[in-house]
Amino acid sequence: MRSALRQEWLLATVAQIQAIAGAPLNPEFDVYQTLATAVARIPPPRTTVERLYVGQLLEQAARRLVEFWYERHGTSHHVTHAQCRQWVKDVCDIVRRTEWAALPNALYASGSAISVPSLAVRVRAYLDDAFCQPLTLGRLARAVGGSVHAVTDAFRAEYGMSIHTYVTRRRVGHALQLLISTDLKVSAIAQRAGFRSTASLYRNFQHAGLPSPAAIREHPTIARRAVADLALPPLRRNHL
Repeated sequence: MRSALRQEWLLATVAQIQAIAGAPLNPEFDVYQTLATAVARIPPPRTTVERLYVGQLLEQAARRLVEFWYERHGTSHHVTHAQCRQWVKDVCDIVRRTEWAALPNALYASGSAISVPSLAVRVRAYLDDAFCQPLTLGRLARAVGGSVHAVTDAFRAEYGMSIHTYVTRRRVGHALQLLISTDLKVSAIAQRAGFRSTASLYRNFQHAGLPSPAAIREHPTIARRAVADLALPPLRRNHL
């Protein structure tokens, strides 16, 4: 097949495919836009053989890129391997059925088949899993693929509170649930909820306008009402 291809066109095409393979695989990577950018720079194929050849190269590049992206970011973005396979299938379908001149626009218009969550949503998903553990902004930023500054700003802009405030609310809410659902000692509840000490639990209860743990156990409806007040709406499935 290669013997039927123009040498200059082949060199330009392969160069762009290699550029695709070297694209930065950051968490917001969009395979559609990456391919569309490359296609727009490739000289148009003149024959059916050339069109078939470049289509095969683009499909191979899409598979390779999505596999690399999944290995690096799939778990932290709650993306399954099945979703990635569907992503590649959709890209290949567009490449096969679209005329060359319309291909860049078709790819751009399609957008990512996998909805990659925003930075703020990724932060919240991480915190919801780890709020009971010792946390640092540096570790959080590395886990979600952003800088400390970007992570803190994105979270505040999306949810109207700091990361520290959100973590404290989750810990207080969890402690309240443990108080009314278990017979654990307050010190054990403080540890399980992520507070550094029992004194820290008491202090944060006071800041939240809550009565003492003993009073809450006597009147569990207070705790249930407080848990509802502290909670943010659950993350929708299409955010993950």
